[in-house]
Amino acid sequence: MAGSVAGSVVSTAGNVAGAAGNVAGNVAGVAGSMAGNVAGVAGSMAGNVAGVAGSVAGAAGSVAGSMANSVLQPLVFDPLRRLQQGNNPSGDLAIIDAERLWVAVDGMGGDHAPGPILEGCLRAVALLPVRVRFVAETAAVDQAVAALGLGEELAAAIGAGLIELVASGPSVGMNEEATVVRRKRDASINLAMDLVKAAEATAVYSAGNSGAVMASAIFRLGRLKGIDRPAIGALFPT
Repeated sequence: MAGSVAGSVVSTAGNVAGAAGNVAGNVAGVAGSMAGNVAGVAGSMAGNVAGVAGSVAGAAGSVAGSMANSVLQPLVFDPLRRLQQGNNPSGDLAIIDAERLWVAVDGMGGDHAPGPILEGCLRAVALLPVRVRFVAETAAVDQAVAALGLGEELAAAIGAGLIELVASGPSVGMNEEATVVRRKRDASINLAMDLVKAAEATAVYSAGNSGAVMASAIFRLGRLKGIDRPAIGALFPT
């Protein structure tokens, strides 16, 4: 009887081992199948992500090209062509007074302002479809006009409605901290920004302290929706 019981136990153990082997085989099969499916999904996702990235890059390139045509062409390359033609623009570059845009110019911005800035503005209104609101300290403008002999030319431009002089307070120096625009509320760069805010000018031009220009623009005009930190762009002609 002991031998029969022992044989039964051995037989049962063998059945259990066989079942365990079947379960292990099934688990291994399921794991292999899952691994294959995961690899397939991962490959598909990688392909989709690469496709989306390519699509986004293509769209960005298209937008950049469109901006180059709609923004850079009229604002950068057309003025360069006008300057190259000198005092006799013709054809599609002929100036139509009704299409002139008002530009607020920081007359005190720059190492040698306001003289060279005023000279540039007088040339600009003769060659470009713009009018200038020249924001600067009155005494400094008077000295520059006398020193450079610009009296008649400036008077003619003012008479033609191409230039307006806007008196400002103490200006922001090239080496001053950008935040000084908070204290010098009547500085030329601040008043120039105010002209844009009041819709009395379309744009601001300044050759002065770039940090102060950025700070003044943020404080006076604010940021575009969704923009936390404005950037300074640069043009590299080729």
